[in-house]
Amino acid sequence: MIFHSLATTDFTLLGTPLTWAFSIVLVTVTAVLSFIIWKRSEKQRGVGAVELLRLLFVSLVALMFNQPECRTTIAPDARPTVAILLDGSLSMDTKDVKVSTEDRKTTSEQRNSRWDLISPLTDASAWTAANEDYEIKVETFATTTPQTEPLTETPVASRPPAAQESDIAAAIISASDRLAPRAIVVVSDGDWNAGQAPADAAVQMRIKGIPTFTVPVGSVIPQPDLKIESFQPPTFSVLGKPVRIPFRIASTLSTQESVSVRLKTSSGKTFTQSITLSPMSEQSGHFLLTPDREGEQTLTLSITELPVETDLDYNEMMAQMNVRPEELDVLVIESSPRWEYRFLRNALMRDPGVKVDCLLYHQKADQRSEETGYLATFPESSELSRYDVIFLGDVGISSSQLSEEDANAIFQHVASQAAGLVIMPGFQGYQQTLIDSPLTPLFPVEMNQSQPRGWGSTIPGRFELTELGAKSLLTRLADKERENAKLWNELPGFQWYAGVVRARPGSQVLAVHSMDANEHGRFPLIVTKTFGTGKVLFMGTDTAWRWRKGVEDLYHYRFWGQVARWMSYQRNLASGKGLRLFYSPERPVEGDTVTLNANVMGTSGEPLREGAVNVEVISPSDERSLARLQSSQMDGWGLFTGTTQPTEPGEHRIIVSVPETGATLETSLIVTPAARERVGDPANHESLIETAQLTDGRVIRQPTAEAILAAIGELPQPEPIIQRLRIWAHPAWVFSLIGLAIILWLARKRVGTI
Repeated sequence: MIFHSLATTDFTLLGTPLTWAFSIVLVTVTAVLSFIIWKRSEKQRGVGAVELLRLLFVSLVALMFNQPECRTTIAPDARPTVAILLDGSLSMDTKDVKVSTEDRKTTSEQRNSRWDLISPLTDASAWTAANEDYEIKVETFATTTPQTEPLTETPVASRPPAAQESDIAAAIISASDRLAPRAIVVVSDGDWNAGQAPADAAVQMRIKGIPTFTVPVGSVIPQPDLKIESFQPPTFSVLGKPVRIPFRIASTLSTQESVSVRLKTSSGKTFTQSITLSPMSEQSGHFLLTPDREGEQTLTLSITELPVETDLDYNEMMAQMNVRPEELDVLVIESSPRWEYRFLRNALMRDPGVKVDCLLYHQKADQRSEETGYLATFPESSELSRYDVIFLGDVGISSSQLSEEDANAIFQHVASQAAGLVIMPGFQGYQQTLIDSPLTPLFPVEMNQSQPRGWGSTIPGRFELTELGAKSLLTRLADKERENAKLWNELPGFQWYAGVVRARPGSQVLAVHSMDANEHGRFPLIVTKTFGTGKVLFMGTDTAWRWRKGVEDLYHYRFWGQVARWMSYQRNLASGKGLRLFYSPERPVEGDTVTLNANVMGTSGEPLREGAVNVEVISPSDERSLARLQSSQMDGWGLFTGTTQPTEPGEHRIIVSVPETGATLETSLIVTPAARERVGDPANHESLIETAQLTDGRVIRQPTAEAILAAIGELPQPEPIIQRLRIWAHPAWVFSLIGLAIILWLARKRVGTI
């Protein structure tokens, strides 16, 4: 198909049979009458000239009724443009293109990436056959530096780094606006994760009359591979204390495989375990790590490399964890020194990372011990704010125990200062008086008011872990899940438990009674709940101290140590003198909105009621943003909240300052990159097929220049440009008729016919 620069002009009349008949009759009658007039004048020359003018005027008027036009047809004088859009996103690195080469024997060597398949299209020589017919414009999209003129004499071996987003629709619309192409060809795997759907762009191309051809590449079937789907250790851990490092492995293999998972620390320690992955499944697991070195630790998780895998990029992942010495402040409030209190106090006091204060109400205030570790009265708000966890035993609101103000102080401490509260009822039933107190919203269970002293039995009851409890770190007394469930069934039983109706909505039940139940199901015994910024745990028996039977402190100490650390974890993300910062989510993904919470103490030791808290966030590229935290207005309990939205992965420095008190705090926030574009995901051909169908284009199955040009060659030739000059409606025509009418009138007057 060769286009020539030609222009032809012709004269046309658009009259109808009726207008033609009228025109002929009009001219004929005029001619006859003019001849008669000229003959009667004895054939005078002047009269003959006037009648000729009259006949000319009437003829032109009759011609006007048939719409005379001058039509110029201009053939295309330039080659039409065809835009070839190549997908340069990260998913194009997926090696799922089979190569039939006899020299290659292993499966991994017989596969090339999707980009390797289409990279020859960037070679200028590939489009030589189209030089006479089309102007080929090859562009890449979904890269950090999009190429708009990438044609070279040799194929491009590498492309610009892939961008974090792939927007096929934007690439199509941009090419149509800039190039005004005859057709658009999209060579892609169809994987898009930003902007509007490709089908939306296809609708716009249909309106513009630009057919869009699509060339799907890649396999819609997942390739055999192993991937670390998730590896998110806690942001910080305690020196010398076990910490759980969870992970999740995904398999797209067609066979069951046993793989080795290895965790390596920057201090040189290595841990391994073997897991069995079923075909096309995911498997979760964890390592229990006891940090032995203070400071920033780099953890590296890796899995076995199998010969059948097509991509090894996701077989290893790294994460940072800060190890710091522990300093937990715990307050235990109890009515009398029952057995549960005594063994709990001993367990906490023997923990080197915990400082314990106790408040007992079994004596009058002036008789209570004031020795180290004991309080004579309920602490003031400035003192209460330093406690990370409060254990609330068998106490209630009365003249000799807690007051309404004390209960409100505990409520505010949990809700606004991220403290933990452990509710431990006893057989005396004092906690029934808390049901209608400020502490009511904190209860994760609904108490049975008709049974304030709970239930007792001669047959020992036992704990039974729920599905949540089997996976929770709080109830992990053995390293392996199956052994842990068996251990809970074998723990010494209890012969008393609190009167509970059911768990409240929003609570998480970790353990229930193994036998006793009501209309709501088996009685909940270990229940957790998040309230405000803090956490609450309900322990429905007072005989956990019996777990020491035959094993001494092994399980009893471990359980309460885990409870104390779990409840204080969020509160201790970052703290300084008179200032504490905690945030959520703990390990955000770039683009997430991070909620910042700051607890601020005033210069007098009271929680700061009014003021400003400034947070400066410094990104890894040294870009700075400022967030101003506002008071949460929770009775002035020193809680200031705000948000920030990090858009860059990596370690962000956070500097907190309080102008009113002069307090400052510096910590870090680790932002993980968003996995929008990933290698190894199946191709999405459906979106490309739909795009081609909506624009009257075609789906080209071979990603070669020959196949693309053959499909484009079937397009109809561009319509020629037709320029119309409507003579009958042109102002010059109208003025000509008027001028001729004036000349006719003057001529008639001259010869005396007027």
